[in-house]
Amino acid sequence: MGAELGAWKRWAMTNGQATGRGNFFSRFWDGSYSLPFSYWVVSFLGNLIATGLIGVWVAIFEGAEVYPYTLAAYVVVLWTLVVGWTVFQLVGVWRSATQYREGKRKQNKSSVWGVLAQITLILGGFNLAATCLNVVVPQLREVLQVAFENDPSIPDYTIRVMRNGTEIEIAGGFKYGLANDMEKIMLASPQIKVVHLNSLGGRLQEAKKVARIVRTKGLVTYTSSECASACSIAFAAGRDRWIRTGAKLGFHRASFAGEELGSVMLRDMLEAGYDRSFADRAIAYSADKMWYPSVSELEAAKVISGVVDNYKFAASGYGIRPGTEDFAKELRNQPLFGAIAKSEPLAFANMTNKFQKNYVDGVPEGAIQDEIRANTMIPLILSRLPRADNQIQVDYAKLIADQYDAVGSVDAKACYDYAVNGSNVGSVIKLFGTELKQREFRLFELLLASSVAGRTSSSQEHVEAIFK
Repeated sequence: MGAELGAWKRWAMTNGQATGRGNFFSRFWDGSYSLPFSYWVVSFLGNLIATGLIGVWVAIFEGAEVYPYTLAAYVVVLWTLVVGWTVFQLVGVWRSATQYREGKRKQNKSSVWGVLAQITLILGGFNLAATCLNVVVPQLREVLQVAFENDPSIPDYTIRVMRNGTEIEIAGGFKYGLANDMEKIMLASPQIKVVHLNSLGGRLQEAKKVARIVRTKGLVTYTSSECASACSIAFAAGRDRWIRTGAKLGFHRASFAGEELGSVMLRDMLEAGYDRSFADRAIAYSADKMWYPSVSELEAAKVISGVVDNYKFAASGYGIRPGTEDFAKELRNQPLFGAIAKSEPLAFANMTNKFQKNYVDGVPEGAIQDEIRANTMIPLILSRLPRADNQIQVDYAKLIADQYDAVGSVDAKACYDYAVNGSNVGSVIKLFGTELKQREFRLFELLLASSVAGRTSSSQEHVEAIFK
């Protein structure tokens, strides 16, 4: 036993600690240790230990509550340690290899191991430079922007309380502060039951905080336009999960500072309650692409409770702070309103103003459109109908007859009140059905775009007398 201990001491003196004074780190930095000890013990084994410790630290941090300043400090400290340790061991081993080669040269012996070690170190240096350029610098830039520049890569958000304080809409990006603001609003409006999520995504951590609030409060989630990327994590937390006809849910891999994080998105989707096969398919799409599943795919995977029309919830999905021109632009994209904007600009401006006011008040979009139809559109159509060609007038008469049939087959009294007195317009329009509404809109478009030359416009009194 004593002989073995003596042999170890002699090895340490001749192989581990060649020359120099000072502590371990200064002697290694100076290249005072032998090449085998520097390369295999300090560098190779040290890298394994450092990797393990950093992995534990990363795992602990990922499970913790993240704040911008905490995130910035974490990333700065992490990369300072990683880059610092890498430079330290590269320099120490390089100097040790240099001394190894000098010693072998003086002894007229081969220094091939020193040369091979330095080639490995050169490759390691290139790898470090590439990592700094492609990973470290982008991550540092992004976390500093998150902490000190209000995360400019993510759009701002708004939280809008609607429908007498029973619904809220989150529009814009999921960025730091969203969940905190949502909690404050929930305290001020405890009667909130539904959260509209109309967002292209943002930070996963913030989406998980919003999801926690949704789940704790037992809220219903709904999107009227699009809920994609990180937004889908919050959407999945709803007690019931609805999308409006034509709305979309989008999925893909997460990314941070240009680096794709498929495993992170998979973990968060599974924690949110998504089916494993659905989540696997979702993360098959890279961060610069988006998968929009069909309604049947969403229902099959139990991602949504179903699809609803635009009467069930308050109107939403027009951006974070829509103004009059935003509503006008959106309405012009719809063929009928676009035709009105061209042919009757004053009537269109009136419709836009009504739409905006009702939107702010939290009226369902279907009800807004019904009011516009009854109070603005129908009078406009009736004033132009006498100038339309004969076929359009015949088609319009057939449309009215079919509408009466549709309503009468469900509620004869409502049909009578509507036909004779023009009563209960909103509830009656709901009974028309999608096909009749679309047919009516197409006919209105034709009527606005056409007229017969030489026909004069009838007075309002004459038109009303005819229809009565």
